[in-house]
Amino acid sequence: AYVPAALISKRVGDTDADAILNRGNPYHLIHQADEYSIPGNDNKNRLLHTRDENFPYTQSQTALAVHLIRLLSIGYGLGTHLAAWGIFQLLWPDNALRRVLAVAIAALWPQFIFMSSVINTDGLTYCLFTVSLYMALRQALNGFTWRDSIWLGVALGAALLTKASSLMLAGPVGLAILLNGRRVWKYGVVTLVLAVGIGGWWYVR
Repeated sequence: AYVPAALISKRVGDTDADAILNRGNPYHLIHQADEYSIPGNDNKNRLLHTRDENFPYTQSQTALAVHLIRLLSIGYGLGTHLAAWGIFQLLWPDNALRRVLAVAIAALWPQFIFMSSVINTDGLTYCLFTVSLYMALRQALNGFTWRDSIWLGVALGAALLTKASSLMLAGPVGLAILLNGRRVWKYGVVTLVLAVGIGGWWYVR
């Protein structure tokens, strides 16, 4: 998650970042727990912002970089929902209403909407986690193929690089392989080799 954001920041620049970060809001009460808990008394802006940071952000490299990275987060959120839609299609191929309701619940979840609008390291994890589940479920239901096994390995490996919690994917992916017996072990080996090759080095370094 850091690499795409770093590439954007490097390309756009952030020469005014220190000036913005040093412009703190004296009325931000995050460090005053008692007062911060009072509704209406919790000033949301930790920093003071100027007109230099207004659209189209030509006067602030940092503001432009921040908004581009936030667009990246929105892209991760969209990818998560597309993969979720794929999962629901596999689960309920003959029930369009159930698929729509399921994806609507996921898409309209307030915390997910918020997290998809800000810079964070979780959005890419959600996306890759959901894609991995989709690929595993598709193979379990429709049969294993070399192409799907390769893409599953890539998604798993990338997910492992984003968060250690992605190790939980070993459960559903392993179950999908076990339920199909020995005839699919070769596909599982391909998936495992790719996942470990892409993301495993981070855990043994």
